[in-house]
Amino acid sequence: MGSDKNIQTTNLRARLSYHVSATLLGFAVIGLIALMPWDSANSWITDLLWRIGTPKNPDTEIRLIAFDDASAYRYTPISEIIPGPEISGLAKFLVDAQPRNVAFLTSISSNRYTPEELTDFRVAFQKLPHVYLGYDEDALLGQRAPEPLRAYPYFPAFISRDSQSYAADAVSRRVMIEIDSLPSIFSIIANDMNPGFGADRSKYEKNGAALQTYIRWQGPPGTYPISSSRRVLDGDVPASEFKGKTVLIGSLRHMERARDFTFTPFDRNDVAASSLEVAAHGLVTLIRDNGVQHAPALLDLLLAFAIGTLTVNLVLSLSPASGMVFLIGLVGVIACGAWFLLHGPGICLATGLHVFSAVFSYYLVIPFRLVYEYRRRSHYQEKSEWMSQLEELKSNFLSLISHDLKTPVATIQGNAEIALRDSALPQHLRPVIGAIVQTTEHLSQYVESVLDLTRVESAQVPLQKTTKDINSTIREVVDEKRILAAEKNIEIQLQLEPLFSFKYDVRLMKRVLANLLENAIKYCPPHSHVILATKDEGEFVSVSVIDNGPGIAAADREKIFEKFYRGAAQKESAIKGSGLGLYLVKYFVELHKGLVKIQSEVGKGTSFVVQLPVHGAI
Repeated sequence: MGSDKNIQTTNLRARLSYHVSATLLGFAVIGLIALMPWDSANSWITDLLWRIGTPKNPDTEIRLIAFDDASAYRYTPISEIIPGPEISGLAKFLVDAQPRNVAFLTSISSNRYTPEELTDFRVAFQKLPHVYLGYDEDALLGQRAPEPLRAYPYFPAFISRDSQSYAADAVSRRVMIEIDSLPSIFSIIANDMNPGFGADRSKYEKNGAALQTYIRWQGPPGTYPISSSRRVLDGDVPASEFKGKTVLIGSLRHMERARDFTFTPFDRNDVAASSLEVAAHGLVTLIRDNGVQHAPALLDLLLAFAIGTLTVNLVLSLSPASGMVFLIGLVGVIACGAWFLLHGPGICLATGLHVFSAVFSYYLVIPFRLVYEYRRRSHYQEKSEWMSQLEELKSNFLSLISHDLKTPVATIQGNAEIALRDSALPQHLRPVIGAIVQTTEHLSQYVESVLDLTRVESAQVPLQKTTKDINSTIREVVDEKRILAAEKNIEIQLQLEPLFSFKYDVRLMKRVLANLLENAIKYCPPHSHVILATKDEGEFVSVSVIDNGPGIAAADREKIFEKFYRGAAQKESAIKGSGLGLYLVKYFVELHKGLVKIQSEVGKGTSFVVQLPVHGAI
């Protein structure tokens, strides 16, 4: 018992050391991995999460008008900018609509338009409630509007693209709040529509000279419909659609795709998403002041360590197939968690780092596991070989001792029986010689049991079936045990149904019946009885041996057929036994494809039922 406990403690310490070593190595590697740039992987996965199930949630107060290709073809030659008449016409149209705000997201400067056109713009703008001029040329940064439009300050209207920072893949993910301390046109309009905007500037990201926040996309491209300026001026779009709205006006021409279109998380096609619609998403993000925020770097690092630790320790304990299922499930959980955080509270995790931590930790475990499995298998193989040799030595020893004991025991028993039959034997020696006969009989039975055990364990117990009535075999066994029963005044009662003969190994079944009957006699109180009954059950013949002895405790019934097992009550009694009888009974019956059942109640007796198939009945 103490040895088993020491072995378990040693195994537990070895396994604990194994897990701790793998975990520490995982910590070290994940720490090094975390120092690598993960912007590209994180942005790619975040873009994927935006593409998966982003609901359309546009702001109904935003309207877009674009000078598109259809509008440009009305002018000869085709202008590279929004022509002056187009701007004036849109301004005059919007006077009747009376929108809340009008923002031109195109540079209206003196080097693009004549003084006369600028004056026309001023006249038209004066009749609108709020007009904002946004420029998209770097040269105009910090410049004042030309003299005719001096009442309408310039504001930066750049569409941010991650060309040199973050993922450096030219995808628009952020909206500008200010640059060089100059507020963007988007923050000016957002402040007008939501006076509480910008109260907490700590949640915005400083990127060089620009203050930005990540766009909370309200849906994929097409979420905000864009009206062609041609259709607006032709009267195809009613002015009522723009009443009280914020109207963004810009250019949307394929020949100017580098400026008028941009990549988004939803598509990398160079004409899939217009810069004008991206501006709408950015503006609404500022109005709602719900831009996406990146989780703190420390939180991402701790989460990566936690994922790595969980993966290392669970995969070390699971089977390879279960480990792979766990990895797939864990990646799915990470992705689902990142999706809910992104679309819910608007928190962006370093999902690429977390996924890689899980995958790398899984593959980090494999060599650890191979080494551990190799050592364990090597240990088990050595132990198995040692146990096999030990078992072989034991079997050879038992067989040798049993064979060597059988002859002298038989000689002693035979000579003692001859002495008992001699009339000249003094009377006072007869009990002594009788005890010798009885003791050698018990020893002979024990030797026979050991020999049967060695045959069983070496699989050298062939069935030698002959056709015979089981009732006759029972009577033969009873005749052999009547003297033993008579010593305790125990009556053996036979309740045998007439049965057909069937094939079974007579010698083995006599051993089975003899063991059961002898046990019943040994444990029955004096002046009691033992019942042997047979019954035809169709495909089976059942033989029952019923006694009224002390019974068998429930805790012992499950182990009673184990080799060398004796119950606690039997060990404390004066009745001797080897613990092999019932083991051999079960083995010999199952060799016949039969069953042994036990029913027992402490203090009331025990019933053993042997069921034998009768497929060979005659």
